[in-house]
Amino acid sequence: MIETVAAILIVDDGYALQLRDDLPGLIAFPGHWGLFGGTIHRDETRLAAVRREIEEELGLAVTAWRELWTEPYRSAFDGHLAHSVIFDADVTTLWPTRSLAEGQAAGVFRLHGLPRPIIPLAATLLERHGRLRS
Repeated sequence: MIETVAAILIVDDGYALQLRDDLPGLIAFPGHWGLFGGTIHRDETRLAAVRREIEEELGLAVTAWRELWTEPYRSAFDGHLAHSVIFDADVTTLWPTRSLAEGQAAGVFRLHGLPRPIIPLAATLLERHGRLRS
């Protein structure tokens, strides 16, 4: 089973999202907004994976991660069952130092103003997280 990590990055009262590259056939949901994250490598812990992904994608060395839950989903490419380990971290103080290395753009959005198009699973995860914060 494929195991991934997804990072819910909190910036002030919003969420940091990535506008994925527009590469149909090469990435899932091209040109959509989504969470930062990626695949857990073999022999890598979940925590190490989320730290690595955020450092690779944004150049941020986040240390205060909180593992929240695991979310099952179907792969957009082949329909196989996979699951994503969901983490969150408040990166408000680090956000101004980010350096986007993957995707077309990064932005911060409030829960009731999420951009479109957005990956459906990302919207679901953010809505669930928003209920936890209330």
